[in-house]
Amino acid sequence: MELAGAANQRVCGEVLYRYLAGRKVGHALTIKEEVHHIDGNHLNNDENNLMVVSKSEHAQIHASQKERDVFGRFIKKR
Repeated sequence: MELAGAANQRVCGEVLYRYLAGRKVGHALTIKEEVHHIDGNHLNNDENNLMVVSKSEHAQIHASQKERDVFGRFIKKR
């Protein structure tokens, strides 16, 4: 079941996707845990689209998805 809504919709005082991801893993998320939307759509809050990761893991995921030039530098999209 896909749960869509406003990007920062809140449930019980928490952003919806963090609430749902916490429910999926069985505990309230800590400040060190982040939620990655696997398909890149931040409105798709289906539990199969949410992955709980550390801040560094989240940064690595997004860095790996960016294009780089021949020198390994990130290419800015315009």
